[in-house]
Amino acid sequence: MRAAAVWLPRIGAHVADSTLFLACILCVLWMARRRLTASARHALVVTGMLKFAIPIAAVRALLPARPLPSLIVSHAALGRFALASQPAPSRIWPAVLLGSWLAVALLLWARWTLTRHRLVTLVVRTARPASAREIEAFARAHRALHVRRSVDVARSALAEAPAVLRIVRPLVVLPARGCDELSDGELEALLRHEAGHVARHDNLIARIESLVGALFWFHPLLWVAQRITALERERACDELAAATADERDTYLAALRKFCHAAIAPPLPGVSCMATAKLKERIDHVMEYPRIKANAPSPRRVTIAAVAAMVAFTVAAGLFVPGRAVAQTAPGNDAYAIRMSVNRLPNGTVLAHAVVSDPATGIAVFSPTVGLQDSPDAKVVSDDGRFVLQTSAAADGAIAVDVNVSRDGNVIQNAHAVITPSMESHVYQGEPISMTLHDADLRDVIHTFGKLTGLIIDIDPSVRGTVDVNWVDVPWDQAFDTLLKENGCAYSLDGNRMHVTKQ
Repeated sequence: MRAAAVWLPRIGAHVADSTLFLACILCVLWMARRRLTASARHALVVTGMLKFAIPIAAVRALLPARPLPSLIVSHAALGRFALASQPAPSRIWPAVLLGSWLAVALLLWARWTLTRHRLVTLVVRTARPASAREIEAFARAHRALHVRRSVDVARSALAEAPAVLRIVRPLVVLPARGCDELSDGELEALLRHEAGHVARHDNLIARIESLVGALFWFHPLLWVAQRITALERERACDELAAATADERDTYLAALRKFCHAAIAPPLPGVSCMATAKLKERIDHVMEYPRIKANAPSPRRVTIAAVAAMVAFTVAAGLFVPGRAVAQTAPGNDAYAIRMSVNRLPNGTVLAHAVVSDPATGIAVFSPTVGLQDSPDAKVVSDDGRFVLQTSAAADGAIAVDVNVSRDGNVIQNAHAVITPSMESHVYQGEPISMTLHDADLRDVIHTFGKLTGLIIDIDPSVRGTVDVNWVDVPWDQAFDTLLKENGCAYSLDGNRMHVTKQ
């Protein structure tokens, strides 16, 4: 549940950034829709969708590490003993939300993959060899578009219109009887459209779009983007098939003979002319010469869109607040670190630190170490990621360092130089409020241990009940009063306190 609570805000930030970029892309598309070719429009929208597949965290990992600053703090810390952060109560809703999201995404992707696999398998099993005329026509279209990949051609009774299946070894499927009425020129024009899908790797791009759409199934802008790419993909191949005036007339004649296929249902991961509205596509083919004369090349638009995506992602990664070295604001990916040095009334000096996860507020490392014998001390967490180290500084001050490591590298450092005051009668601990009646003395002492992160060993001779009524009393004053009033003394050994009867 902690992992879900940590990752959910990061995912939310990534979705917000990607949504902003896709919204900008769609706005540009709407404003320039009459000045761009279908290939350029398709490239724009696909780039906007791909932004969802590039999280900021991945980009930040590639950026050069910025030097970690060290915060130098000098202040009197008499009696200043920070209470250990108490773990925030675990909340189950982040884990439920994250799990539900991933479960739905997995189900959608599995259904899409299974449907596509069944379709391809069924078509391949029922396919018949294409005629020699169709194979020759596709070979001419293949050469015209400079397609270097090996492509199979077959007929199928399941196909309402020509379509391209598979990614690694594409298969162009023709209707069982639909191509017989076409002239050689019309057949070649129609197959040039399908060769365009192969040349543009449309099935691979459609697979990536479907994966992004399944992963972010809840996003309405992605629904809109997927509809746009499905239409613009077919229009882009129409442009390839109708590059010249003669080719345009021939291709339009071939399209009109397949108007009955316009009502065919869309097929997942399949580039098929029956999946887009033919009337709109015919209108686009008629307008294409005018658009092409004034439009920038699709390659330039693609390069500009990809450059904008990279710049946007890098900028977002750079301007996300970096790692702080002391107190970090909630929502940062740095740990919040607090350090203090406390001089107890008996003269013992304690160094204390609290390292908290800012996303959850949970204290992940809260050591306390006694410095009565030497100012040099070191405490390492069980997993080795967190280290508290103290040493002597000038003028009797204590230098306190807290390091946070990941994969053996220090990713965060906090450094403070604290001078404990010699005025032992002043209490500056964090205030606490507590009202107890006939409470067990040992339980009360253990409560202070939990508050401060100390391990307290209590001698069996320490027994009895106590009545306390503290309202906003400094912690160290309350603890000192409790021990004195009950005739107790204590000694420190590292982060372990021993309480005995005087």
